[in-house]
Amino acid sequence: MKRQDLERHHYSRIKSCPFCGGFSTLAPKSKTIIKGELAYTTYVYCNDCQCRGRRVLLGEDGRTDFESRELAIAHWNRRVLPYENR
Repeated sequence: MKRQDLERHHYSRIKSCPFCGGFSTLAPKSKTIIKGELAYTTYVYCNDCQCRGRRVLLGEDGRTDFESRELAIAHWNRRVLPYENR
């Protein structure tokens, strides 16, 4: 499978926004400074209400960029069960 096909499949697995039901997408990697050093992060955000999921540091703990993006999506897709269903 080509890299573009993998990325297209990857993005299609992002759930809609848990707050407004809007379309969500993976943010492009962005530069940030952590402990005085340049780092890159990504996260999933809602295109409608602009809420965002947990920011993930690309390449942290030996992860590849692809694995880091997978982690950002996994954090976004995680849903807490309503209290009645626990």
